[in-house]
Amino acid sequence: MGMRVVSFTITEEPLPDPAVDALPERDFERIRAISQDMYSQPAVHVDELRVLAAKHPKVPMLRNHLAGALSAAGRHEEADRVIAHTVADFPRYLFAFCNRVMTLLSDGRIDAARALVETGPRGPLLVLTDFDPGRDVFHISEVVAHSAMVGHYMLATGRPDAARVQLKSLRQLAAGSPQTKSLRAAIKRYEAAIKLAEALRSLTEPTARAPRQRKPGPARRAPHLGPDS
Repeated sequence: MGMRVVSFTITEEPLPDPAVDALPERDFERIRAISQDMYSQPAVHVDELRVLAAKHPKVPMLRNHLAGALSAAGRHEEADRVIAHTVADFPRYLFAFCNRVMTLLSDGRIDAARALVETGPRGPLLVLTDFDPGRDVFHISEVVAHSAMVGHYMLATGRPDAARVQLKSLRQLAAGSPQTKSLRAAIKRYEAAIKLAEALRSLTEPTARAPRQRKPGPARRAPHLGPDS
């Protein structure tokens, strides 16, 4: 099998988003203000974000903010529904896609996650450029979100070495980010579980029994070999 070389540019500069750029300035500034503390005070902003998302249905970022605020407020089922609808309506909106996969993994729905990430009609989406083939420049937040999602997915599907590759990438890009810390903790839990399973197996497996030693009996006389034998 040949090696596939993939390259793209990572930027920290804001990328153009026509839907966001078309927002009225008043709404744009309000959204930016909400994003500053929507996780520390999520219940305060849920209703306003719902109104803004309904007012601007072509801006997936607003739905993603709404899902984040709902989740932070403990309203996880509502958040999951918002994420699922956002993925269906905006299949190339990366953050909703990654959040959807992470939700499925958290719920133990590995087959559903696999259908999105690997076996779905879009094919494997384990490489960022496969997710959106028309782009070769990605914001660092997109790269971090995708790497974290792939890392957790690889771990959940029994490929810890591939998960460690993603963790190495995250450490280089955003060592102190919540995504890096989350994946690192997940890998540690996985490794601890493997060690525990091995220890339990060694306790429950029967110890190999030494071969039974035959007690020496009386010496037997060797048959006489002579000319007639």
